Parts: sequence; C-alpha cells; structure tokens
Amino acid sequence: MAFEVPLDPREERRARIVGWAMTILSAILVALLAYLAYAAWVGSERLVDPVSSRVCRLPSAYGWAYQAINYDQASDATLAAEPDPDNCTAVGQPAGTELVATDGTRLAGWYIPAAAPIGSAGPTVILVHGHASNKNALLPLAEVLHADYNIVLFDLRNHGQSFGTQTTGGVLERFDLEAVVAWLAATHAPAQVAVLGSSMGGIAATSAVASGLPVQALILDSTPTGVASATEREIDEMGYPLALPASWAVMLGSLFRTGVDVTAADPEVTIDNLGSVPVLILQGTADQFLEADAAERLAAAAREAG
Repeated sequence: MAFEVPLDPREERRARIVGWAMTILSAILVALLAYLAYAAWVGSERLVDPVSSRVCRLPSAYGWAYQAINYDQASDATLAAEPDPDNCTAVGQPAGTELVATDGTRLAGWYIPAAAPIGSAGPTVILVHGHASNKNALLPLAEVLHADYNIVLFDLRNHGQSFGTQTTGGVLERFDLEAVVAWLAATHAPAQVAVLGSSMGGIAATSAVASGLPVQALILDSTPTGVASATEREIDEMGYPLALPASWAVMLGSLFRTGVDVTAADPEVTIDNLGSVPVLILQGTADQFLEADAAERLAAAAREAG
C-alpha cells in the first residue's frame, strides 16, 4: 500500500485562499462584463433612438410670420390648439419630399423672415438643435436673433417632423444641415449665412463646415469635444460607476446598432479643418452634462489649426 504524504496545512490553506480569490475575481469580472453589456445596450438605445422633445410651440406664438419647409403649413393649426405647448400630444405633420438629405432622409423646418426689412438676401442664421430636442425648442434662442436676421430652423433626422429611425451623434446629421443650406441657397439666396449649432447640433455643424459647407460663420453653443466624452459626463452625473469604460461600451453598442462610428465627427478633431470660417464658441457654467473645459479645448484646437 502506497504511503501518502499528508498535505502541509500551510499549503492547504494557501490553496483555499487562491481558490476563493479566483472565485471572487471571476464573479467581479462577470459582474463587470454584465454591467458594461447593460451600458452598451441601454446607453446606445438612448443615444441612437432618443425620446424626442414634445415641445410644439410655433413661430406664430411670438407673432412672427413664417414659411413651412417641406410640409403643409395649414396642419400647424392642430399644434396651435395644443393646451400645453411644452408637452404636446403630437409633433406635427411628417416631412414631405421637397427637402431630402443625400441619403434620402426627409426633413422639415421653418423659414422665419427677420423683423427688420432686410429681405431674403439679408443675413440668415440656421439653428441646429441638439440630441432629443427639436426646432420648436430653439424658438427662445431664435427670439434673440429675430430682430436683425432671417432664421431657419429644422428638425434633424429621427427628431420632430423629420424622418429617420437612428440618431448618430452628428455624423449623418451633417447631411441634414447640408441639405438645408442647399435649399436656402436655391430658394432665398442670402448673401451671408451663419450656422448656430447647439450640443449635438454643434457637432453636426462643425463636421459640415469642416467638409466645405458654404457658410460665412459658425457658432457653437454648449458643444462637447466629442460624443464619448459627453456620454461619460452624463453617465457620471447620473450616478453610475465606471463612467469611462461604460461610455466606450455605449459607443460600441451604437456602432452595433447603426453601423456608424458615432465618434467620427468629434469637434475636437474636425474643428481643425474650418479653414477661414470664423467660429464663436459659447458655454454656460450650469450645463452639467458638458465637460467644464469643453469650450476652452475646442478654442485651443481651433487656434492650433490656425
């Protein structure tokens, strides 16, 4: 009968400790992967298919004349009758076929003449809304400009009255802005055009201008340096842990859902290619979902590019 050497109690204890450690580490790894998978799925859904703003206030509420772009203006009577213009039951008639982005996305908007008698050739500002917003929500900003400038507001794809089922953080939205600028040139031919982009609208606007959009000025309002950094900030502000890896999980999930790299139009990169187009960068201190130094970083990138 073979003699078995008894295990050293210290070795046996060490083996148990290693076993428990491996079990705990495995559990942590599984929990981490599960959390990142959750972030990728839920976060990318929020990014790609946001719940759009229910604001349906019309230019007529400010006493302004306006032209409906690519839909029947008579249908706005339904929105004007809404009891709460900040929480409407509908967003208006879907866009028609007269204003279409290069990929076939149908867009709707408004042309609002300035209060001053400058005519259609006068300076015109195009306002581009942010993620989960719409053209209606930008009317308070338009009020600041209306006295001296013609104004164009429109719904980005997958928002408001425009078509589309996916939002791409400003990447494909660039084509929406390009279509609107082409429409404006063909129908009103203003001598000077400025684009004011808010948040994601600023991302799309920077990308479009960097790609040669024929405008004379760019204004960025509350625009992040990139989609991933804005997502990281939002995750952190919502109180979730591991905001950095979770934000990249969201980017990966968005790529899976759309086939589009939603970081491809990040302004901190595209702002290098604005050429001679002047840019004004605005940021308020109360924006909790924007990096505190976003404006400074974008300005530094623009200055570095010359």
